[in-house]
Amino acid sequence: MKHTRQGVFETNSSSTHSITICGEDKYEYPKFLGTIRFGQYGWEQESYYGFDSKLSYVITMLATKNQVNTLEEFFKLQEYTWLKEAVKQHCGQELVIEACNDNWSPLGYVDHQSDDVLDEFLVSDEEGFKIKVLDFVFNEKYSFETDNDNH
Repeated sequence: MKHTRQGVFETNSSSTHSITICGEDKYEYPKFLGTIRFGQYGWEQESYYGFDSKLSYVITMLATKNQVNTLEEFFKLQEYTWLKEAVKQHCGQELVIEACNDNWSPLGYVDHQSDDVLDEFLVSDEEGFKIKVLDFVFNEKYSFETDNDNH
């Protein structure tokens, strides 16, 4: 269940990740994507704005939600194929993905308390997935924050 609240203090047990929508639509399609790495999104206090951070969050969330542990398994996901096609179509570049530098969790992780944050974007039909994920990744009005309730 999603709740939209304005002007209130919120807390959550463990981590709390949120998406911020601010301003008007403004799309940034990069001339150079670079290599996108899986990330570790847990309890840190951080705000993420760039397309590269948002792409990292999307691929890490896909790996987490689909419980895949290797790049080979990840590359077989239907959602990865859709993401790769959409990025190629809108940026004219191949999506290059690498594991993160963590032997324990090479595909990164999203804390279990926050693994539903992108559910609105990670829909199960191809067209909807491509539209919503590209909007989140390349629209500058979207950012995401990671935090916790221990401060």
